[in-house]
Amino acid sequence: MNEKRGKEEGRGKRAVVGIVLAAVMLASVLAAMMPTLSGIPATNQIGTNDAAYVSEVIITDVKPADFHPGETKEVVLTVRSTCGGARDVKLTFESTRNISVIGPVVAEMDTLNPWYEKEVKITVHVEEGTPIGIQSIPVICSWDEYCPFNLATGYATKHKGPERLEINFNIIAEVSISTDRKEYSPGDTITATIHLSNPTGNAQNMLFNWYFGIPDHNSWTRIEQKMVNLSANYDQTSTASISVGDWGNECFCGCYVISLTNATTKKVVSTGSTTWTYTPSA
Repeated sequence: MNEKRGKEEGRGKRAVVGIVLAAVMLASVLAAMMPTLSGIPATNQIGTNDAAYVSEVIITDVKPADFHPGETKEVVLTVRSTCGGARDVKLTFESTRNISVIGPVVAEMDTLNPWYEKEVKITVHVEEGTPIGIQSIPVICSWDEYCPFNLATGYATKHKGPERLEINFNIIAEVSISTDRKEYSPGDTITATIHLSNPTGNAQNMLFNWYFGIPDHNSWTRIEQKMVNLSANYDQTSTASISVGDWGNECFCGCYVISLTNATTKKVVSTGSTTWTYTPSA
């Protein structure tokens, strides 16, 4: 009887040991399969990612963008944040020799939610005599971008910038000249188109000058000079025809230059020019 009981107790102990060993082996397998905070990169661990959401602050629109030399206007900028969002946004507008910001040169926004837009207003002045075409002014931008939740620090932000942006303006001439072709020979006719405008609401007296030159020879001749009265919002185009004679046996680059000078201030308000080539007959 006792022998039988001893055999049963021995079998029971061996079973318990087997269960314990199996549990230990299972735990080891599970531990090997499950990721731990020390066994995988920090960027994949919940609550330990220090990388910020990628965010940008951009200027998507500028209205109005067209200026005449000498004009001063209020300009509305559309400022947008991309997917990360931004807070404490600061825009600093810098002036150039031709374009200046009148009044406050710093604009600030407390928050700019992801893909959200806000408008910023500035006053811009374009100097008289500014060359036509695209002119830019720099904008220095800085902001705080949101970081993902961190178990140690909670929600946080990361400072970005300063970064350089630009806003572009299209400078439109109050005077311009063009020709119907780019090459002429004796017997041809040059058709010159002249455009004059006065974008202001006040009539202005201007001195109009038209010059013909051969820059390579440093030779200039005045074709016409006259006073013109440009009424408010004046905008007119005229044409002139010039016959091409026998102007020599050598090719040269011809140039027409026209200008408007304020009769009161004696300052040149706007200039325009065009070039073409003279080719002698065979």
